[in-house]
Amino acid sequence: MTIVAAEQRLGENGGAVPALSAELRERYCTLLRRLPWPGNDPAQGVRAVGVTSCCSGEGVSTVAAQLAVTAASCGERRVLLVDAHAARPAVHAAFGVPLAPGLSEVACNAADISTAVRPSALGNLWLLPAGHANGQPFPDYGLPAWDEIVAAVRQDYQLIVFDMPAAKQTSAVIALARLLDGVLLVIEAERLGHDVLLPMKEMLLESDVRLLGAVLNKRRQYVPAWLHRML
Repeated sequence: MTIVAAEQRLGENGGAVPALSAELRERYCTLLRRLPWPGNDPAQGVRAVGVTSCCSGEGVSTVAAQLAVTAASCGERRVLLVDAHAARPAVHAAFGVPLAPGLSEVACNAADISTAVRPSALGNLWLLPAGHANGQPFPDYGLPAWDEIVAAVRQDYQLIVFDMPAAKQTSAVIALARLLDGVLLVIEAERLGHDVLLPMKEMLLESDVRLLGAVLNKRRQYVPAWLHRML
C-alpha cells in the first residue's frame, strides 16, 4: 500500500489541527480501510499502529498526525496519537499542548496516564506528548513499562497511532513495535534505494514485527498536473 503525505511539515500551522486537502484525506481514508480499520472483529482488526522509517527526516511525524486526524474525523471512535519520538518531539507543538507530563513521565511512574493525555481541538482525538526524556533519543523504559502503557491505552481508544523514531535507531524501538498490531514504514521518495529498504524490511520481519505496509512520502510530480490527469 502507498500513500502520498502532505508537504506541509508538522508544526507549521501554529498549533491548529493539521489540515488536509480533500485528495489527501481520501488517500488516508483508503490507507485506514486497508489496515483494516475499523475492523468488524475487534480481535482481528488493527488498533495499535506504529509509524516509523529507515532514516530520520522522512516525514514520520507528519504521516502519523495526519493518519490520526483522519481516523478521528471518521465517526465517533476515540483516537490517540502518541509521541514516542523523544529526540524530535512534534505532537505538542503541532497541536498546541504542553510537552510534559507525557510519555516519558508515564513510563517512569512520575505521572499517571490519565493526566498526561490531553484532548485536541478535534473532538475524537486525544494526544499523549513525548514528555521530558532527559536528552535520550529513545529511552529504553523496558518491556514491562511499554507493555503496561500499550495495554492501558488499548482499553480507552479504538485506534492508537505511535509516532516513532527510525526503526534501526535502538533496540527499544523494536521492543515497542512488537507490542503493536503492526507498523507502517514511511519511505521518502527518491531518497533511499533497495540496498537500504530491503534489509530494513527483513530486519522488521525477523524481529517479529508485523509490517502493515509502506507509505510513500514527498513524491515528486514531474508531469504537469493537467497532463497527469489525462494519462
